[in-house]
Amino acid sequence: MRAIGPWNIVGTLGQGAMGVVYRAVHRQGGPQVALKTCRGGTPEETARIRSEIHALSGIHHPGVVRLLADGATDGVPWYAMELLGGGTLRDFCADLWPTDPFAAAEPHAPPTPAPPVASGRLREVLTLFARLCAPLAAIHGRGLVHRDLKPENVFLRNGDDPVLMDLGLVAQARGAVGRERIDACGRVLGTVAYMAPEQAEGLIVDARADLYALGAMLYEALTGRRTIQVQCGMMEQLNAVRGVTPPRPSELAADVPPALDDLVMSLLAKSPSARIGHALDVQRVLVSCGAEGVHPPTAEVTCLYRPRVRGRPESVTALLAAVDALAEGTGGLVGIAGESGSGKTLLASEAAAHAGRRGLGVIAGECLPVEAGADRSGDFVGAPLHPFRKFLQACGDRARHLGNTPAARRLTAHARVLALYEPSLASTPGYDDLPVPGSVAPAVARDRVVTAVRETLAAWVDVEGPLFLVLDDVQWMDELSAAVLRSFDAKLLASVPLLVLVTWRSDETGPRHETLASLPPGLRLRLDRLDRTAVSELVGDMLAMSVAPGELIDLMVRETEGNPFFVAEYLRMAAAEGLLVRESGRWVLSGDKQAHHLPAPGSLTELISRRIGGLAPAAATVLDVAAVLGRFVDRETLELALGEPIGAGMAELEQRQVLEVAEGGWRFVHDKLREAAMSRMAPERRRALHQAAAAAIETRCGAAPDDAFAWAALASHWEGAGDAPRAARAWGRAGDQAGRNFSHREAKETYSKALAHATAAGASDLERSRWEAGLADACILSGETRRGMAHQARALAAVGFPLPQTPAAWALGFTWRIVVRFLQAYVPGAFRVSDPLAAERITLAANGCSRLLEPYFLANLPINGCYVGLNAINLAERTGAIGPLARGLGFMSMLVGATPMRGVADRWVARALALAEGDSRRENLIYVLQRTSCYDVAMGRWDRALEKSRRARALASEIGDRRGFGESHMTIIQALNAQGRLGEGLATAKACIEDADGAGDREMMAEALVLSMDAHVRAGAATAAIAAYERALPDMAMHGEGIQAYFHAVAGEARLQAGDRAGARTLLETAAALLRQTPPASYFALPTLVSGAQVAVGLHIQTGDPALLVLADQVTGHLVSLGRMYPYVTPARDRMLAELARRRGRQGRAASLYAAAIASADRLGMTVERAEARLGLAGLVMDQPRHELTGTARALFAEAGAVAWKCALTLYRPP
Repeated sequence: MRAIGPWNIVGTLGQGAMGVVYRAVHRQGGPQVALKTCRGGTPEETARIRSEIHALSGIHHPGVVRLLADGATDGVPWYAMELLGGGTLRDFCADLWPTDPFAAAEPHAPPTPAPPVASGRLREVLTLFARLCAPLAAIHGRGLVHRDLKPENVFLRNGDDPVLMDLGLVAQARGAVGRERIDACGRVLGTVAYMAPEQAEGLIVDARADLYALGAMLYEALTGRRTIQVQCGMMEQLNAVRGVTPPRPSELAADVPPALDDLVMSLLAKSPSARIGHALDVQRVLVSCGAEGVHPPTAEVTCLYRPRVRGRPESVTALLAAVDALAEGTGGLVGIAGESGSGKTLLASEAAAHAGRRGLGVIAGECLPVEAGADRSGDFVGAPLHPFRKFLQACGDRARHLGNTPAARRLTAHARVLALYEPSLASTPGYDDLPVPGSVAPAVARDRVVTAVRETLAAWVDVEGPLFLVLDDVQWMDELSAAVLRSFDAKLLASVPLLVLVTWRSDETGPRHETLASLPPGLRLRLDRLDRTAVSELVGDMLAMSVAPGELIDLMVRETEGNPFFVAEYLRMAAAEGLLVRESGRWVLSGDKQAHHLPAPGSLTELISRRIGGLAPAAATVLDVAAVLGRFVDRETLELALGEPIGAGMAELEQRQVLEVAEGGWRFVHDKLREAAMSRMAPERRRALHQAAAAAIETRCGAAPDDAFAWAALASHWEGAGDAPRAARAWGRAGDQAGRNFSHREAKETYSKALAHATAAGASDLERSRWEAGLADACILSGETRRGMAHQARALAAVGFPLPQTPAAWALGFTWRIVVRFLQAYVPGAFRVSDPLAAERITLAANGCSRLLEPYFLANLPINGCYVGLNAINLAERTGAIGPLARGLGFMSMLVGATPMRGVADRWVARALALAEGDSRRENLIYVLQRTSCYDVAMGRWDRALEKSRRARALASEIGDRRGFGESHMTIIQALNAQGRLGEGLATAKACIEDADGAGDREMMAEALVLSMDAHVRAGAATAAIAAYERALPDMAMHGEGIQAYFHAVAGEARLQAGDRAGARTLLETAAALLRQTPPASYFALPTLVSGAQVAVGLHIQTGDPALLVLADQVTGHLVSLGRMYPYVTPARDRMLAELARRRGRQGRAASLYAAAIASADRLGMTVERAEARLGLAGLVMDQPRHELTGTARALFAEAGAVAWKCALTLYRPP
């Protein structure tokens, strides 16, 4: 027997174009149900089933089919609903009109004699349709539009009790009813015979489209004829819907009551504003015409309509132009900013509808904050990649539909990486054949995920065509999603038909606005408050009035200050206070009240508070618990916190538009509603509810893996409950989770909270150390290096390994660690630790010292760096911690190699490589290969350096380590440039630049541009070097002083080559100032110092300014110091010393130094240095030796590619 989820299929009840409905029974027994799922599994079918499930989960009305359960099997959604007995409205109409009374007549010509209205069963028809109005009013009150209301979708329970079914085309039309949702319609969907004209145009619709369909069904029941002729073609039918008015019912049937005749024609009006406005208004007219047994609703629902976009003509024009450009193949990024309630999402919906009309793919996602606590300090963004989940779902749906095809495999090439964020991808074809991603460091994993999303978006565009991707409320976007967005640079978006629209609240403040500021450039739209004219139009739209009362408009402008959401709130209050009443299906001003009688609360919070005033006790309890749980609450957690099933209290909150149904639960319609609920809560009750919420989360998540546990919410609730020990440890777990999810900002916040509670919680030293170390990592990875170093020092102190506090203590500690290193080398077993607790402390300390290695050296604190480097090695040796030991040995080998102990350095290199080769974490091997290849470059061992760095690059590419990939590229370029293989260096730099540009890695691209500048300058290609400088300049601020000094020094040499003395001197002085602040790290030292010295000497030659010679002395002094440590510096050092001796008239000294430079350059195989040293010496000799030196230099320049480069600038030409 076939099964879907826990349901066994008994038979088939029916199927349509998009879905199939089975008769099913639960495997554990019970009554039969109707189970609906996709028929063909297309993405459209899947999306509609999901939409139907979402709609039904929020409706609890006897006139709407009841949802019993839902789920997904192999990624395909299904839902079980009550199994209804009886027939449909179509069956009723067939019984009502068994034969066509117009069969012998011309189209729409009345037969002779005219048949009785409703075939003589008028009261029965009126009663049935009056009852149908109640469920329609219920779904409209939830801000939903059925969009496919027809006789087949109305079931008649017991023959006369209508039940709405098949909400597969349901649309959101919230606006004034609740929070606006993006509904990407645009395409013509529905059944033409019952389709409203605006729906036939592909426009955004509201409840009045369903009322048109209701009128079309009523017309058919009354006359036996449809409003249009279905025998003609589709286009003819659509044209008839848009432009042909059918005869009045009284012209086709006898004895039609005039009021009924008018009602039907009002419902069939071509313009929505001319139709009767609400289902309950229709019901009242039907009752007045003779309907019986109709019970009025227990609660009146809103009658306000979704407005059009008003007062934003420039924004609408610009946004629709961007959509039109997408249709022509040009993408981009558009941002819409505005305060809460300003209409951002409504504008985005208009753009989505326009994209649909243009035949473009549209996917909309939103950022939902997960929050607990009474104030804004408890805000946390949603799950990683939450705004991209709809897109990832669509990829999975499409891949399942395509089957095991190349197109499907392209869409799911990264499913193994992305299934963590969208589990349905795990059920796509070929998933099991994909390689399992290896365990890598957080920074590497983050880059891997970013690349996966980018490439999946590119695959979608290739397979499906242009895509309009809408991401709403990105002020709550998680850091991983933000990293994806930042990778979309202008070049990518201009070349790929992908238009990304993001909206954010300009009134939300805090650190997350840094994310918005760092988004790629593009069109930016700001929505300000509306003027009086726009407010008047807005009110008219919401009330379905062509002209709203002037007194009411004056009040709206004065009290709302032009905010559309505030306008809706005041209109709702006006209706509640009786200022606005409905008469004959229209809003009118009450005859005994004036606008100035409307209460005017002193603040928005007070206005919002009126909506939650007077709640029944059950609703008030649900509201309090929901408010404590956060903006969004899932059903299971809410019921656990309440201690009982959710009952009528939630229905009241939904009816008042305080809470609305969201995927998997509910959320507040507006943040101010939650704030108002929290502000009225007594502190004691708040603490009790926080404790209940924490217990509920622990119960719900108890069996969940650590990555899925809601640690941040749990911690915030324990904090709100005043339980410091539980709060501290939960904050620490939340920090661990944030670090794994690459959310460095959240990691900093949560670890800081854990540490703030550490004393009150009685946290152990190990716990404090872990939290401090986690905070240090988060700070360093987010660019706060100095803060991170301070926290790492505290982490070391917490486990008994405090860092020195004075220069003398650092030096003494460094000396002692050298002694310990020798002792461990000769008596390793004496230092081994077997006690698990001690081993954990020492391993934590070893990792901490390893983390501090590079920050200390980049901060030009070599003694500190040597101290922590040796300490990392010594401590790791005691516990066998491979990671810090391999990294420490690999990095320190370069420093030890700068001393006479190069044999020790070589042994350390060999051991570091052996350890890393045996480690399962490939990033450790990449790190060791990369750092030791830098040491090989410094030693002039070019082939070894290239072999290691190329291997590191391949491994980094394999595991998605973008940083390792880029750094390996840098070393390859540096080695090629130093050798004088300039053409190869430039080609490698070009590939690195293109790769970094394509990945949106601005930092890496700038570094590659700097290295390409160096190669251009060595080749004498000043123009190309200056072009690279100008391209890299905007991104230089993100780099440290060392690479900035390198950048400006090389650019200065390019300016000098181009004859721009003033520009060269400015850049030289900038580089010199940076060098005085921070002497360059060895990685950038040689080219920085060589270019700086050459510019100073060159300008001195041209200007005679003695200050330049002094500056050249200072820069060359750095070269002398560096040359004592590393062989590859010696040719440039001796050549620059020769230049300075020559300027001071010491020709013999200069000649000797040039000869030494030639000898070392020849020995090291540095072609450009060989040529430049010979040219320098040629200037001191005469006749034959001079000609020989010059000729050899020319040949060497040609070998390096310098001459060829001067003649052909096409190898690298920036855009």
